[in-house]
Amino acid sequence: MRQINFSISLLALLGALSLTSSVLLAQPAVTAPGTRAVQAAPPTAVVHGNVTPAGILRGGVLSLQLFAQRVRWHPEADDGPAVGAEAFGVEGTAPSIPGPLVRVPTGTRIETSIRNALPDTLLVFGLSGSGRDTVRIAPGATGRARFVAGVPGTYAYGGATIVEDSLHQLGTGNQLLGALIVDGVKAQPDRVFVISIWPPAPGRFVMAINGKSWPHTERLDMSVGDSVHWRVINGTRGRHPMHLHGFYFRIDARGSWAADTMMPGERPMVVTESVPYRGTFSMTWMAERPGNWLFHCHDALHTSWRRRFNLIGERPPQTAPMHDAAHHVEQDMSGLVLGIRVRDSSGGGTLRATSSATPRRVRLVVNEKAGFYGREPGFSYIASYGKEPARDSLEIPARPLVLTRGERAEIVVVNRLSIPTAVHWHGIELDSYYDGVAGWSGNGVRMAPLTAPADSFVVKLTPPRAGTFIFHAHADDMRQIALGLYGPLIVLPPGETWQRATDHVFLISQLGRGPGSQIGLNGSARPESLTFAAGVRHRLRFINITVADDAELALRSDTSSDKPVVTWRAIAKDGADLHRELAIMRPAVLRIAPGETYDYEVMLPPGDYRLSLKSNNDLDVMLRVR
Repeated sequence: MRQINFSISLLALLGALSLTSSVLLAQPAVTAPGTRAVQAAPPTAVVHGNVTPAGILRGGVLSLQLFAQRVRWHPEADDGPAVGAEAFGVEGTAPSIPGPLVRVPTGTRIETSIRNALPDTLLVFGLSGSGRDTVRIAPGATGRARFVAGVPGTYAYGGATIVEDSLHQLGTGNQLLGALIVDGVKAQPDRVFVISIWPPAPGRFVMAINGKSWPHTERLDMSVGDSVHWRVINGTRGRHPMHLHGFYFRIDARGSWAADTMMPGERPMVVTESVPYRGTFSMTWMAERPGNWLFHCHDALHTSWRRRFNLIGERPPQTAPMHDAAHHVEQDMSGLVLGIRVRDSSGGGTLRATSSATPRRVRLVVNEKAGFYGREPGFSYIASYGKEPARDSLEIPARPLVLTRGERAEIVVVNRLSIPTAVHWHGIELDSYYDGVAGWSGNGVRMAPLTAPADSFVVKLTPPRAGTFIFHAHADDMRQIALGLYGPLIVLPPGETWQRATDHVFLISQLGRGPGSQIGLNGSARPESLTFAAGVRHRLRFINITVADDAELALRSDTSSDKPVVTWRAIAKDGADLHRELAIMRPAVLRIAPGETYDYEVMLPPGDYRLSLKSNNDLDVMLRVR
């Protein structure tokens, strides 16, 4: 493993909400303070795609002249609502959100001046290297920083202001954040995406990627066969499970703003990667099939249409915008979403079935029951095999939908709800039109519709790999998923049948909405005990389809007095089998984010065990192994 030698002491410092004067005096000295900056009319910040590096690179030295000041920022349309923020810029140009891209070859000496045009003291970090990670700059003064860029990787620099001994850091409204990329000898073309947040009040926020919120984020155009390399930087104080529709991506590196670690050996393939607080990751994927796709955070709070009302300071309406199917994705989502358009003039890139046999047909009925969650109804998917379910019957979660690798399936989604809906086949590699994003999935001409009440939609897919997947609503996700529209999708190898006695699904979800709603396991906040056969290998399939909550799980022995954590073998992530060096025995603990699936294998001796889940509420499942 390789790591850069940046000091991370400031990252710990920024975890505090206030600083005493003695702490401030311990920071590196800067130039003498000047007069307090006064800004009568803040300029408008420009947004950029992190494509053009800032500064002048000559003779192995990058000279960079930055400033920080108050700005007006338009997170949506350039002529839309504006908010106040702090931002960096390069002298002689407009301030920008995110901050200017600092990108250099390894071994470059970076010499930076930072002029503080803010009315408050400024702390700048990430531009000074090991041992001098923080520069403190008084209002009107200029600070200087220098270091030699070492290990190639994805990093960040940023700033915080000090107002009356209180630290105003990223996540409190400022946008003082920029990408710092150190390239190796054989650098590949890539894109850099910086995630940021602007919270006007507790519980209200606007989120952006490279300075814009969906649907105003950049559209990413590529061709079938392109190898795509991305870097993602989390500039917020929360985690973000970033999910790619339709394709797997390889994790090349994981790190933080101050350290980056290349993944050793065979690198994992996933469809969702949770980037932690001030974390980074690098990814590679192949655009194998044409059509429109999404890359977005799977925390529905970060992508809901309700977020755009925070920008204008209004309460969102009670009902989701469902009147315009052709533009539904633009109305139904906001925040951390990128649109991808893969084009193929040859007409190739479509998945083909390995068998010409008659496709397996499934009728998936979407039901509603009034008052199931107090004032809210309950929703659910019910697979119908000949006998129609009662109109108000519910199965939460839906029973596992079991398909076979390489065999065609046709799933008729019948909408009995009082509102439109759409179904996303999470993790499945399929043709774009059936991906389930109304008004977006398809090829730009033939677009996936919303499924209206009393209407139906036929989904055609041929799963190319066996594993654990999810099907869930992709319309007004915060509401429709919370009210029950989700289920496990299990794809088996040809010739195999699902063995329920040894193949177990543990699906984590939110049970209802609003105050009093709880996190449940397989539809219950008080799950019943399970009985496992002793000395037999059991497959445990974990799925998190909560609206916005991570969960921590641990499997412990209740027979032993000290209740030790047992061990299990990891075998798959997001439906993709792990390589041999990753499929190893490890302690039976797991943190799982929304949109992730994990598969483990365990063999237990006789005794009593407890599967504990910690999230917004805690629960246990007793496993009796006999």
